[in-house]
Amino acid sequence: MAEKLLKFPDAAGEPTTAKRAGLKDLMRRNLRMILLVVVPAIAAVAGLAFYLSGGRYISTDNAYVGAQKVLITPDISGKIATVAVTEGRHVAAGDELFTIDPVPFRLAVTQAESRLAMANRLRHAQDQP
Repeated sequence: MAEKLLKFPDAAGEPTTAKRAGLKDLMRRNLRMILLVVVPAIAAVAGLAFYLSGGRYISTDNAYVGAQKVLITPDISGKIATVAVTEGRHVAAGDELFTIDPVPFRLAVTQAESRLAMANRLRHAQDQP
Protein backbone atom coordinates (compact mmCIF):
# COMPACT_ATOMS: atom_id res chain seq x y z
CA MET A 1 0.00 0.00 0.00
CA ALA A 2 0.98 3.46 -0.70
CA GLU A 3 1.96 5.51 2.23
CA LYS A 4 0.76 9.03 2.65
CA LEU A 5 3.59 11.55 2.34
CA LEU A 6 3.91 14.14 4.99
CA LYS A 7 5.16 17.59 4.18
CA PHE A 8 7.19 19.45 6.73
CA PRO A 9 7.58 23.21 6.92
CA ASP A 10 10.87 24.79 5.78
CA ALA A 11 13.68 25.30 8.17
CA ALA A 12 12.90 29.03 8.21
CA GLY A 13 9.49 28.36 9.63
CA GLU A 14 7.47 29.28 6.52
CA PRO A 15 5.00 26.82 5.12
CA THR A 16 5.89 25.46 1.67
CA THR A 17 2.66 26.75 0.09
CA ALA A 18 3.53 30.42 0.69
CA LYS A 19 5.91 31.52 -2.06
CA ARG A 20 7.55 34.85 -2.62
CA ALA A 21 5.82 36.99 -5.19
CA GLY A 22 8.26 37.02 -8.09
CA LEU A 23 8.33 39.19 -11.19
CA LYS A 24 6.32 36.62 -13.11
CA ASP A 25 3.50 36.63 -10.57
CA LEU A 26 3.55 40.41 -10.39
CA MET A 27 3.26 40.60 -14.19
CA ARG A 28 0.31 38.17 -14.18
CA ARG A 29 -1.54 40.23 -11.62
CA ASN A 30 -0.87 43.51 -13.42
CA LEU A 31 -1.36 42.20 -16.96
CA ARG A 32 -4.82 43.73 -17.28
CA MET A 33 -3.56 47.18 -16.25
CA ILE A 34 -0.59 46.89 -18.59
CA LEU A 35 -2.75 45.91 -21.56
CA LEU A 36 -5.49 48.48 -20.90
CA VAL A 37 -3.43 51.49 -19.81
CA VAL A 38 0.30 51.23 -20.50
CA VAL A 39 0.25 49.84 -24.06
CA PRO A 40 -2.32 52.38 -25.36
CA ALA A 41 -0.44 55.19 -23.59
CA ILE A 42 2.81 54.17 -25.32
CA ALA A 43 0.98 53.97 -28.68
CA ALA A 44 -0.56 57.42 -28.13
CA VAL A 45 2.82 58.98 -27.27
CA ALA A 46 4.45 57.34 -30.31
CA GLY A 47 1.62 58.51 -32.60
CA LEU A 48 1.81 62.06 -31.26
CA ALA A 49 5.57 62.14 -31.75
CA PHE A 50 5.18 60.88 -35.33
CA TYR A 51 2.48 63.47 -36.07
CA LEU A 52 4.46 66.38 -34.66
CA SER A 53 7.68 65.47 -36.43
CA GLY A 54 6.24 64.37 -39.75
CA GLY A 55 3.64 66.44 -41.52
CA ARG A 56 4.17 70.12 -40.85
CA TYR A 57 7.33 70.83 -42.80
CA ILE A 58 8.10 70.19 -46.45
CA SER A 59 11.27 68.23 -46.96
CA THR A 60 12.75 66.44 -49.92
CA ASP A 61 15.72 64.36 -50.91
CA ASN A 62 16.06 65.64 -54.47
CA ALA A 63 15.74 69.39 -53.75
CA TYR A 64 12.45 69.73 -55.62
CA VAL A 65 9.40 71.05 -53.85
CA GLY A 66 6.12 71.03 -55.72
CA ALA A 67 4.15 74.26 -55.87
CA GLN A 68 1.09 75.57 -57.61
CA LYS A 69 1.43 75.35 -61.35
CA VAL A 70 -0.62 77.31 -63.83
CA LEU A 71 -1.24 76.32 -67.42
CA ILE A 72 -0.35 79.18 -69.76
CA THR A 73 -2.08 79.28 -73.13
CA PRO A 74 -1.61 82.18 -75.54
CA ASP A 75 -4.38 83.48 -77.77
CA ILE A 76 -2.35 82.65 -80.88
CA SER A 77 -0.20 79.67 -81.72
CA GLY A 78 3.39 79.68 -82.84
CA LYS A 79 6.94 78.70 -81.99
CA ILE A 80 8.43 80.08 -78.80
CA ALA A 81 11.47 82.23 -79.71
CA THR A 82 12.67 83.19 -76.21
CA VAL A 83 11.64 82.42 -72.65
CA ALA A 84 11.94 85.38 -70.28
CA VAL A 85 11.38 83.59 -66.94
CA THR A 86 13.08 80.74 -65.12
CA GLU A 87 11.42 77.89 -63.28
CA GLY A 88 10.38 78.75 -59.74
CA ARG A 89 10.48 82.53 -60.24
CA HIS A 90 7.52 84.57 -59.05
CA VAL A 91 5.79 86.57 -61.75
CA ALA A 92 3.19 89.31 -61.61
CA ALA A 93 0.25 89.92 -63.89
CA GLY A 94 1.42 91.51 -67.13
CA ASP A 95 5.05 90.28 -66.95
CA GLU A 96 6.50 88.97 -70.20
CA LEU A 97 6.85 85.21 -69.98
CA PHE A 98 7.94 84.30 -73.51
CA THR A 99 8.17 85.66 -77.04
CA ILE A 100 6.51 83.96 -79.99
CA ASP A 101 8.50 83.92 -83.25
CA PRO A 102 7.17 86.86 -85.33
CA VAL A 103 8.41 85.69 -88.77
CA PRO A 104 5.29 83.66 -89.76
CA PHE A 105 3.07 86.58 -88.78
CA ARG A 106 5.14 89.07 -90.82
CA LEU A 107 4.86 86.73 -93.80
CA ALA A 108 1.08 86.51 -93.33
CA VAL A 109 0.80 90.32 -93.16
CA THR A 110 2.95 90.72 -96.30
CA GLN A 111 0.86 88.12 -98.12
CA ALA A 112 -2.40 89.81 -97.06
CA GLU A 113 -1.07 93.23 -98.17
CA SER A 114 -0.04 91.84 -101.55
CA ARG A 115 -3.49 90.25 -102.05
CA LEU A 116 -5.12 93.54 -101.12
CA ALA A 117 -2.88 95.44 -103.54
CA MET A 118 -3.63 92.91 -106.30
CA ALA A 119 -7.37 93.22 -105.67
CA ASN A 120 -7.10 97.04 -105.78
CA ARG A 121 -5.20 96.87 -109.07
CA LEU A 122 -7.80 94.54 -110.58
CA ARG A 123 -10.59 96.80 -109.39
CA HIS A 124 -8.79 99.89 -110.70
CA ALA A 125 -8.14 98.15 -114.04
CA GLN A 126 -11.82 97.21 -114.37
CA ASP A 127 -12.94 100.76 -113.62
CA GLN A 128 -10.88 102.26 -116.47
CA PRO A 129 -12.34 101.86 -119.97
